[in-house]
Amino acid sequence: MTLTTENKNELRTFAVKQAAKADGDTEAQVAAITQKIDEIDELTGYMEDHMQALLTRGYTENKAIAQTKQDFAIESDLVQKVTTKHQQDEAYKAYYAKNYTTEKGIATQEAVGLYYGAAILIMAVIGFILGCAVNYWLKTTLFGMFSIIGVPLGVLIGVGIGLLQQAKIVRKNLPQ
Repeated sequence: MTLTTENKNELRTFAVKQAAKADGDTEAQVAAITQKIDEIDELTGYMEDHMQALLTRGYTENKAIAQTKQDFAIESDLVQKVTTKHQQDEAYKAYYAKNYTTEKGIATQEAVGLYYGAAILIMAVIGFILGCAVNYWLKTTLFGMFSIIGVPLGVLIGVGIGLLQQAKIVRKNLPQ
């Protein structure tokens, strides 16, 4: 009598838990071990399928095993890239948690918003005043034409000033 896949998995899970208990592992460590075994089983299944495909294409068993190992080998450069990416993700999460969920982070966000608002408002007013002055100086009949041009230019300059202030704040809060 052969065991069903479900029964095999149940026995395997039980065996992992018993082995972990014997070693004094915690529940979290048992979960990590179980997950790793599941990953190994999944990868082994993919490798077996790949090897079967190679055998149907006429490879000998030894050549199929060698080719499967080569096809599924993890290059150290790839591992390094994944590790570096993971470290970058962790650094970003730590930076985000520090700068956007604490009182200091919330105050920083508020300061950035105030810089943007103030710079845009001030520069829009300056653009309007300069536009009116140019209209008056040129004595043009196109009422407000230069004011209409001056306000959007002032807003753009204000956004630029806001971006510069935000860059200063972010640089000051970057992890060292």
